[in-house]
Amino acid sequence: MTTVPSSPPSSNDPSLIDSPSDHDRAARVMTMAVHGLYLLSLVVPVIPLILGVVLAYSARRAALPPWRSHFEDAIATFWTCLMLVLLGIPLLAVFLLGIIPMVAAVALLAFKATRGLLRARTWRGP
Repeated sequence: MTTVPSSPPSSNDPSLIDSPSDHDRAARVMTMAVHGLYLLSLVVPVIPLILGVVLAYSARRAALPPWRSHFEDAIATFWTCLMLVLLGIPLLAVFLLGIIPMVAAVALLAFKATRGLLRARTWRGP
């Protein structure tokens, strides 16, 4: 009777994953703070959103690649939402068409912030 060699351990095996460094923990907390501020801006507009993008810009420089991508995604989300809102303001005068890009900005912000927060919580990229 021959035995089939066992397959090598999977890269998803939790016992093979190194514990996160302090730098990773700090970047994770900062990522969660940025996305949390973005979600807070859905209730309290403007100030938390600006604080979130300022934090993302300041933390991006020192972050390692997986966390840097979180910050870059948060920054891109801010600029996209800002452009949608600025596009919507003049369109409000035309049969309230400006509501469409503004609602799209809110939906995008809610989706991206929630997804980023959940992925940071589970230590995954954006």
